[in-house]
Amino acid sequence: RGPSVEHAVHHSVSDRIAERGREHPERTALIDGAGEHNYRTLNARANRLGHVLRKAVSEPNGLVAVCLDRSLDLVCALLGCWRAGLGYVPLDPGYPAGRIEMILEDAGAPLVLTSRALADRTPDRVRRVFIEDLAAELAAQPETEPVVLNAPSDVAYVIFTSGSTGRPKGVVIQQGAFENFIVSMQREPGFGATDRLLAITTISFDIAGLELFLPLASGGSLVLATREQSGDPRELQA
Repeated sequence: RGPSVEHAVHHSVSDRIAERGREHPERTALIDGAGEHNYRTLNARANRLGHVLRKAVSEPNGLVAVCLDRSLDLVCALLGCWRAGLGYVPLDPGYPAGRIEMILEDAGAPLVLTSRALADRTPDRVRRVFIEDLAAELAAQPETEPVVLNAPSDVAYVIFTSGSTGRPKGVVIQQGAFENFIVSMQREPGFGATDRLLAITTISFDIAGLELFLPLASGGSLVLATREQSGDPRELQA
């Protein structure tokens, strides 16, 4: 058995990101192809999405499948699920249609949050909400967080295995387990408010959770590479 550290109070990753926003609202949270976005912008959009998703999925601790390109909207959508008291099922738009359909069938998520540019990546039979169509509804929502408590046993996300040993299987990651992982990585190897991290991993691979949320929970900056940049060493170096 390895060393242990006392960690008595559950404080979800979502709550930690909200705290960083209250402490330093103008600090750069995320850099994507559209430019720099501060913590105020990130949290406000995630909160608005949280209000919308909470109305759309009535089941407590339910699931939302997310199929979006690598941008501010992707991170806000994942965070918005947590703000609504929901878990997310990440769908890489670059995956084969058959794999995406299999994941949707197994996960049973009642809703897919996607974009019109990616409409052909998900089957028509599922309930799809296109993020572009939410503009007016989002503008009408408050920037404050929905009143939702994420318990340690609640679902943070459901990740599907590669399927190299058979049919891919969904693995449920709980809020408490994910929080423990992020807190431990903040301590060792260490990550702080002056650090930035380049995120290149597909959201359908488990380590993406670390890449996306460690910097935000720490008050640092997330540099979100596009799919094209992730596959080009020269672009990554730049």
